[in-house]
Amino acid sequence: MERLKHFSALCKASKERFHITHGDAGGNCILNENQLFLVDWDTVMLAPIERDAWIFICDRNEIEKINRILSENGIDYVLEQNRFCFYCYDFFFHYLNEYLKSIIEAKMEGQKEGIINDLMGYLTDCWIYKRLEMADTVG
Repeated sequence: MERLKHFSALCKASKERFHITHGDAGGNCILNENQLFLVDWDTVMLAPIERDAWIFICDRNEIEKINRILSENGIDYVLEQNRFCFYCYDFFFHYLNEYLKSIIEAKMEGQKEGIINDLMGYLTDCWIYKRLEMADTVG
């Protein structure tokens, strides 16, 4: 939580370069031949591009590719490491909150236990920890 507060303080002064962001683009893509469609826009908001790109915090090649595509499309912006870190920590707590809400709202028999097991996996061995480790190396 302290790291989230730290990056929040670093990022809150910059309210420039906001765009329409999806908030969960990685899991809500449909690729049809050469067309990409984003579905499930229930968490859309104006925010920095890093809100949708933070999952690439560990992949320098993808970050460079995104920066190149932005430039090629006339968007004068380079992704910022502090914003990547902010969203990494922010989404860690977002996903944790979703698990906890799901446990509270579980109605069907066995559903709560299944969600608790999923939560235990999230807290112990999850893809997000590689990204948190990268964020931990930043100022």
